[in-house]
Amino acid sequence: MFLETPPKTRSRFFLLRLGLTALFLLVLLGVASLDWYPGLLLQLSGTTRHLAVAACVALVIGPGLSTFLYRPGKRRLLFDLLFVLAIEVAVIAFIAHDLYERRPYFAVFAVDRFELVAANEVDWGDIRQDELRSKPFGSPRLVYAKLPEDPAALTSLVDEVVLGGAPDIDRRPEFWLPYSEGAQSVRESLISLENTSNGVALIEDWLKSNALDAADFGYLPLRGPDGDASIVVSRASAMPVEILDFDPW
Repeated sequence: MFLETPPKTRSRFFLLRLGLTALFLLVLLGVASLDWYPGLLLQLSGTTRHLAVAACVALVIGPGLSTFLYRPGKRRLLFDLLFVLAIEVAVIAFIAHDLYERRPYFAVFAVDRFELVAANEVDWGDIRQDELRSKPFGSPRLVYAKLPEDPAALTSLVDEVVLGGAPDIDRRPEFWLPYSEGAQSVRESLISLENTSNGVALIEDWLKSNALDAADFGYLPLRGPDGDASIVVSRASAMPVEILDFDPW
């Protein structure tokens, strides 16, 4: 049990307490990097600073405050330390919940780009296909947002978005379809890897390290809340295969 054999010095207690806090943070970082924000999604979602704040707060409240209160033989020492631990866990849980709510749940292809969309940015009641409600482990749910084919409906949509300030189709589930239905639109929108002046070194390194042919792939902009990147897509399957950190515009 914690403090069953209390450390005799504050320095030893600090190291013990630091290890406990590091364990909390490593679990949070592991879940976030493997499932919620894999690869560049952490950077694009602007949540790196949230994790930094979580680490700083946890270190100050946990090892810092606990070590300040620690004095072997002190009355109510265990109560004080458990109270600080409860506060630390509550703070980390709050930040973890915030990270969870902000995670990119959908990657929506709309017109000529992909948009990262969090679960709390859309009205789930407007999602018509059950398959769009589930998120695969380690990646967002791919979605195709289709513009209305009727000219009057399209004009009405443009007026709503441009003049009325309504959300665009990437955040309007009533326009969403399974990704497979937009495969051809994705292929037609792809930018050639061979004809771009952006990210040339990154593209060449990625192709070489995977022994791939540039002609088999293209890329599209991937827009996130805190930055943009380029998402590489297979021309054959229209499926994203990699996110590269270069300006897609």
